[in-house]
Amino acid sequence: HWLVEQGAGPERLVAVKIPRSVDLLVAIYAVVKSGAAYLPIDPELPEDRVRHVLDSAKPLLVLDEELPDVTGYSDADPERVLSPDHAAYVIFTSGSTGGPKGVQVAHRSIMNRLAWGLAHFGVGAEDRVLLSTTASFDVSVPELFAPLQVGAAIV
Repeated sequence: HWLVEQGAGPERLVAVKIPRSVDLLVAIYAVVKSGAAYLPIDPELPEDRVRHVLDSAKPLLVLDEELPDVTGYSDADPERVLSPDHAAYVIFTSGSTGGPKGVQVAHRSIMNRLAWGLAHFGVGAEDRVLLSTTASFDVSVPELFAPLQVGAAIV
């Protein structure tokens, strides 16, 4: 609800610049729960690249290691209207010009990929899935979201 109070919701972008940790997972899930798209930024990137990405994407907020105190806010799902075609995240790639270029990915695309991966690999509640990549690489998406769809652990 704190994010919604700040203006997060569908068609909005919130950057997440947090190292791989529980805080990263919580922040990304909070952004998605608000209805906004998340923009993962690897804290290890050179400052000029981070600045370029932020200047290009113009996110509403940047969540970093100094997370806001959300004590007292409801943990119920916030009210929002979200379409499967709304952006779920934006990943910056090297682009054809060599400079970073943002690519939006819709919720529909994520759900199709997660459903396939869970069925293909037979992931269940007893499994543990390694978060092996930085959140700014799109391979992280199934690592972040698939395990929790079936109650598996992320390590």
